[in-house]
Amino acid sequence: RLSAATYRALIPIGTFHAIGHIAGTVGTAAGSVSFAQVVKAAGPVYACVLSAAVLKQAVSLRVWLSLAPIIAGVGLATLKELSFAWAALLGAVASDLALALRNVLSKQSMGALSTSDGDKLAPADMFGLLTCISAAVSVPAALLVEGRALPALWASAAAGYPA
Repeated sequence: RLSAATYRALIPIGTFHAIGHIAGTVGTAAGSVSFAQVVKAAGPVYACVLSAAVLKQAVSLRVWLSLAPIIAGVGLATLKELSFAWAALLGAVASDLALALRNVLSKQSMGALSTSDGDKLAPADMFGLLTCISAAVSVPAALLVEGRALPALWASAAAGYPA
């Protein structure tokens, strides 16, 4: 069992998990899948920048140099993309930022979160909880955006099955 304080601490992290998924889906839907995935390949860059800014962890020169090919490759692929769409770029970047924030905040809170018995929350348990929170955030958002289409889609899907 988890305390209310633990759940309160996990809600913002789970919300970033949801935003990362939703923004990635929007980015992929707005442009080509390959373009969104290439832009999302810059995720390690965001993770390093946010780790340095939020966690105050120094990032070594070797790590920054290892990120240079990623930055160059993403930049080159973005410039050469034939089906460039701003919505795809912004969705992929927002996804990267949200998921990097989720990772940084998870790391920051990992040692502080525990069960009501005082046991530390295991990484796999934390990820499972974040996924559940993400679903709880995503379902109302999906219903708000797509809810009007649901009855027709349900009827269409059910039409092929005998009662």
